Amino acid sequence: MSATSSQALLEVAADRAAVAAILDARGRHREAQERMRQALWVFESVLGPAHYEVAMTLDKLAAIANRAGDSAQAVALYERAVGIKRRVLGSDHADVAVTLSDLGALHLSAGRFGEAEAALSRAVAILERGSERSHPSLASCRENRELARARRRR
Repeated sequence: MSATSSQALLEVAADRAAVAAILDARGRHREAQERMRQALWVFESVLGPAHYEVAMTLDKLAAIANRAGDSAQAVALYERAVGIKRRVLGSDHADVAVTLSDLGALHLSAGRFGEAEAALSRAVAILERGSERSHPSLASCRENRELARARRRR
């Protein structure tokens, strides 16, 4: 595949992801999932399965799956995104923490308090380091972690 055709495929995939976001915002989650899966397939095919863009698309697809009521699929997608981000960015990167926070919040809403606390505690630990102390997700991570702890102890 030539560089020009690869670039064209990536542009089409980015457009599909944008359309998916619009469909999701309008409550058309199943259609949004299909468009986002199409974009994911292109990103994986052109960039490889462990590329940062793949991780970002997995994040978006996980959020859509969650809104569509498929929390099991959302968990699997978030976990895959975390794995890629750890390999690409390092285990202590703020983007890893944001995805862990999303995963933890999903576990919390599903009543999986132990899993929620583990993911949220890791996110808090990452965000409390150095320059991330002012990260906008830190306060909600702390609150959700404490909520998960309290509910797990009941």
